[in-house]
Amino acid sequence: MTAEGRPGGPPFFMRRIRQDALSRRW
Repeated sequence: MTAEGRPGGPPFFMRRIRQDALSRRW
């Protein structure tokens, strides 16, 4: 929501990395 309009980096990138890390840790 607000992170989508936040500058610095795309929100979908952080969400994808977090999901990838969670899936790799499990």
